[in-house]
Amino acid sequence: MWAAPLGLHSADADHILRSGFKYELQGRNWRLLTKKLATPGSKVTVVAFGGSVTVGHYATSENSSWPEEAVAWMQAAFPEVEFTLMNLGHGATTAAIASLCYYQDMPPNPDLVMVEYSINGCGALQCMRPSQPEVAGYENLLRNIMLRAPEAALISLGVFNWRTDVYKGVEIPNAYFSTGEDQHAIIAKRYGVPYVSVRDALFDVLYNDTLAKQKLGFTREEMLKGDPIHPKLIGAQMYGGGFVAWAKQLDRDNICYAGMALKHRPVSNNGWEWVDEGRSDCRVPGCHKYGWTTKTVGASLDFELDTSQVLSQEDRQAGYKVALVIVFLRSHMNNPEREQGPQRGMGVALVSCISGCKCEPLKIDAVNTDRSSELDSLRTQVSSHAKCMIRIEILDESSSFGGHKFRLNGIALSAYTDDVPSGLPARLLFNKNHLLAVEKFVEDVPEPED
Repeated sequence: MWAAPLGLHSADADHILRSGFKYELQGRNWRLLTKKLATPGSKVTVVAFGGSVTVGHYATSENSSWPEEAVAWMQAAFPEVEFTLMNLGHGATTAAIASLCYYQDMPPNPDLVMVEYSINGCGALQCMRPSQPEVAGYENLLRNIMLRAPEAALISLGVFNWRTDVYKGVEIPNAYFSTGEDQHAIIAKRYGVPYVSVRDALFDVLYNDTLAKQKLGFTREEMLKGDPIHPKLIGAQMYGGGFVAWAKQLDRDNICYAGMALKHRPVSNNGWEWVDEGRSDCRVPGCHKYGWTTKTVGASLDFELDTSQVLSQEDRQAGYKVALVIVFLRSHMNNPEREQGPQRGMGVALVSCISGCKCEPLKIDAVNTDRSSELDSLRTQVSSHAKCMIRIEILDESSSFGGHKFRLNGIALSAYTDDVPSGLPARLLFNKNHLLAVEKFVEDVPEPED
C-alpha cells in the first residue's frame, strides 16, 4: 500500500500541494474518467510521457517513478478499480521528439494520459516565447495524444530544476522562470488540460530546509538523489501523490522509425554500429537509448523511405510539404571520464537525398553548447517518392575536441506548412501572422537608456 511521507499527511502539506494546481477547470474528458473510477470492476489504463524524471528507476536510488506512485495512490483510493500503467518516458528527450515518435506507442483507448516535459529542452531559456520550437513541440504532442486517444483525460505536470547558484558568497535559488512550464501552461489551458506545477507548490518551501522539514517531513537534499532534478523515492511519492491530489483541424500520424524500429531500416551500412547507450539496470523501456553510432569520418548509412505516403491530394492542394526529420544525440562531449583527446568530441553529419527524391542537404553539428546531452531533431524538406534514398555521412569537421561521434536515434516524415512556425501542422494556439507581429514588437522595443 502506498504511504506518503509523514509530513504529507498534514493540512499544511495538503494546502501546499494543491497550490500547484494552475487552473480550476473542467478538464478534457475528466467526466469519463471520473465515471470509470466510480464504477467497481472498471479497468483504467494510464499512460505517462516525459523525460528521465518520468522514467525514474535510477541506479543510485530506489526503484520507483512518479507515475508509478501516482497510480499507486489511485489504486489505494479506488481499490475496486484495476489500474494499468504504461510509462512512455524517455530520458534525455524533449516533447518535440515525443510528438514525432513516442506518442505512437500508446495503447488503444487509454483513460488517462499524464505529460511531463518542462525541463528537457527548456532548461536554458529555450521555451520563453510561443514561437520557439520546443514550445511548438509541446503543443504538437498534446494534439497528437488527443488525436490518437480522443476519449482520454489529460493532465500535465511541470517539474523543476532545484539547483542553486552562488552570488557574492550567497547561495540563491534557481531562477523562478527557468522552466518551460509557463508557456506549456498556456497551451494546456487552451486545450482544457489541467496543469500541475511542482515549482508553484514547492518553490518557497524547498529552498528553506527548516520550513520544508516542518511542512513536508524532509528537506530538498533529502528529496533528491544527488542532482537538482531527479527525485528519490520520497520525492517521487510527493510528485506522484501530489499530482493526483491536484485533483477537426488537420492532424495525422507521422511516419517514424525510432528505437528498435530503426535497427533494420538501413539498406547500406558503412562503418556504423547499433548500440544501446542507455541503462541495463532498468526495466522501463525509456531507459534504453537505441541508435546507430559511429566515430569514423566518411562512415555512411543509407535508408530507403516512402515519402509519397505522407500527403493526401487535399494536403498538396492546400500547400502542405513533407519534412524529413532526423533525430540525433546532441551532446557537449563523449564520455569525458573514459576517453581522451579527439575521441571525446561530437561530430558533424551531412544528410542528403541520393536517388529517387530531392531535398536540401542538411548539415548537423551534434555539439551542444549548453553542456548537456539530450536528443534533438532537425528537418529538411523532401520531395514525394515511393523509393526515396537518403544518406547520412560523417564529415571531416568538428567543433569540439576534434572528435566525430554521431548517434542517430530516429528518422521521421511529417507534414508541414510554411504558415505554421516550426513546421508543426495546424497549431490552434498561434498562427504565423500573430508570431510575426510578436517578434516585430520585440524587435521594435527600444533599448533602455543608461
